[in-house]
Amino acid sequence: MSLKTMYAATFLTAALVAGALACASPRPAAAQATKLVYALPTTVPDEPFGSLDAQTRLRMQELLLAIWSEHKKTVLFVTHDIEEAILLSERVLILSSRPARVREEIVIDLPRPRTHETLTQPACMALRTRIMKSLFDSDS
Repeated sequence: MSLKTMYAATFLTAALVAGALACASPRPAAAQATKLVYALPTTVPDEPFGSLDAQTRLRMQELLLAIWSEHKKTVLFVTHDIEEAILLSERVLILSSRPARVREEIVIDLPRPRTHETLTQPACMALRTRIMKSLFDSDS
């Protein structure tokens, strides 16, 4: 990925977060983010919602899901939040300790569209348990 594309991906993430925080409704942020999404082949946000409160984080996750469902762009989303990974992903990669290697790939086969209510379903809880077990198994 070129530096220009990575900068654009970072800008897209900043636009989503800033737009949602500045507006009572995230619709204006979604409109701006949608314009940027068209220009990017891949988006690589690194913990973009990490500093948000829980309610805003869920709104932003649902906004990202709505944009993704409309445009189907590839998003390599870096997060340390298990629920966020389950809600947003088609698959989760568990990395080993240094040097980081993919230790396990977990397919997230929950139906779409997904919302915050998805996180309360038994299938989601089973995925969370599986991811937690993988994270806390010793690195080999």
